[in-house]
Amino acid sequence: MKIALLWPDYWPYVRRGTERMTHDIAHHLVGQGHEVHVLTTKPGRGAVRDEDGVRVVMFPQRSHPLFTKARWVPRFDTHAVQVLPMLLHERYDLIHAFFYTYAPALAAAKRLRGTRY
Repeated sequence: MKIALLWPDYWPYVRRGTERMTHDIAHHLVGQGHEVHVLTTKPGRGAVRDEDGVRVVMFPQRSHPLFTKARWVPRFDTHAVQVLPMLLHERYDLIHAFFYTYAPALAAAKRLRGTRY
């Protein structure tokens, strides 16, 4: 199966909680024969890298432009918007998101691509 894991923080930038779990799940799934993409963010420019069979797509970290007067807007909100084009372009069999702000992107992928989440 081709699986996407969505979480806005990832190794090596953060190594706690869900970031560590996402990393471990991704590598376990690859070991079971699945194709896994981790869609995440990083400081600075975006990047794509291969981690022992896990494709890690790192979008640039952003704050939502509608909230520029706020001190800081969590990347959870903007990352869900950033990943939407990729969720609609790639043919994922399954998408797993670790946070509720991905709900609109997941619903769009299901409606337009039939992708399970």
